[in-house]
Amino acid sequence: MKKRYIVLSFIFVAILILPKYFSLQVRENLEQYIAEINKINGYNVELVDLNDGWFSSNGTLKVNIAFAEMGANSDLPWAQGNPEFLVDLTSHHGPVIFTDGFDIGLVNLALVYKGDALKTKLNWSENVNFYELTIGQGLLGGFDMEDRIVSFSVTEDTDNQNVVFSGYQGEGEQSSGGFSYEGEMDSFQFTSDEGKFEIKGFDISMDSEGELFAAMQGEIFESSAELSLDKLNILTVGDSEQSVELDELSFSVESDINEKEQFMDITQNLKINSISAMDYDVTDIQLDIETNRLSLVFLKAYQEFAKSLSGMNELEMKQQSMSFVTNNLLPLLQSEPQLNISKLSATLPEGELSGFSNNQLVGIEALPDATADPKFWINHTVSETELEMDKGVANIIFTRYVTSQLQQHPQTAEMSQEEIDLIAAQQVPNMIEGLKLQGFLVEKDDKLLMQFSLKDGNAILNDNAIPLPY
Repeated sequence: MKKRYIVLSFIFVAILILPKYFSLQVRENLEQYIAEINKINGYNVELVDLNDGWFSSNGTLKVNIAFAEMGANSDLPWAQGNPEFLVDLTSHHGPVIFTDGFDIGLVNLALVYKGDALKTKLNWSENVNFYELTIGQGLLGGFDMEDRIVSFSVTEDTDNQNVVFSGYQGEGEQSSGGFSYEGEMDSFQFTSDEGKFEIKGFDISMDSEGELFAAMQGEIFESSAELSLDKLNILTVGDSEQSVELDELSFSVESDINEKEQFMDITQNLKINSISAMDYDVTDIQLDIETNRLSLVFLKAYQEFAKSLSGMNELEMKQQSMSFVTNNLLPLLQSEPQLNISKLSATLPEGELSGFSNNQLVGIEALPDATADPKFWINHTVSETELEMDKGVANIIFTRYVTSQLQQHPQTAEMSQEEIDLIAAQQVPNMIEGLKLQGFLVEKDDKLLMQFSLKDGNAILNDNAIPLPY
């Protein structure tokens, strides 16, 4: 019986004493996280005040965003000035956390932006915060999080502008295996006298090995991310009506690290079920891009360099970037990087288009005296490209190219669109036949093919060697 009382006494003391210890950790952790966030260009976070309590603490953060430091075009209306937000924070300290009920953990942190300053423009439900983020840290060090943006609407008399936003919800988790996050938005719609912009069914997900705040400090981890849209509609109304409708888009990025050879591979995949632009439909679009063998030495050096850009103007950024590339280019080239379009395909009303292009720099151990020397790059490039299209697809591609050239030519400035289209229709068949005679295109089974390879400074086009000017 006495042992039972001793155990209960320890539990009781832990529940009473540990919360104060954890409250001291809250301030230390906040200051650490703020320091890391402030290293990111364009962001500045300041802890205005923090009232340390025994079982809970509260305070205020000031968040300032400088769009110019992010490289945003200063001519854009939303990039004017440096908007500032006051964010309320509340933390509840463990090991037993009392909020709506009770939970077990180290800390439960809530960040809230009430959005009072936005209520002159935006409309949303009373007594609801504009943005909320909650982070719960477990006893073993991991944490889970949830964030939310309230659904709102905007109505402006000028140009009859209206915005309807369904709201956004997300949740994430940090464990020993890494960090994961998922978020979703049902819809966003902007309408005015000038047209409409609408998104439906937006989802985002990401997974990363390692620790989130270590990534913020510049460490590189293997990761994956995916973004998807059910629909995207754009309509512009003016002298002529133009519209774009997109159905079922997915875009994913995945990175893999080769620790032994110290390089990273990045794969990007884009798929679109269909796009309709001005009643012209393109379906089954797929674009897969691989950027392989990227030097980790170069990437880590670039991350450190990027931190130094904070506060520079656009000209200074360009000058420093050129200097960085010149001084750090060799490690990137020595890893023999690849840029591959591993798959390109689409179905047009006139037929199908498909192809690939694999490209790699090899055998570079030192930079040339003149980095602009084209012969150096040709001799160190290995390339293989294939393109196949139905004749109808080739005809529409070349027709649009010729039409755009004619529209920019001074001699056709007075011509109508119908006259330009007629000239293009007359020129394109001869252009395609000329390319076939010159060996740039090959006709096979009612399709046009192009195959190109480059290795050891020797170029082959459709099985024929072609002389290079260098």
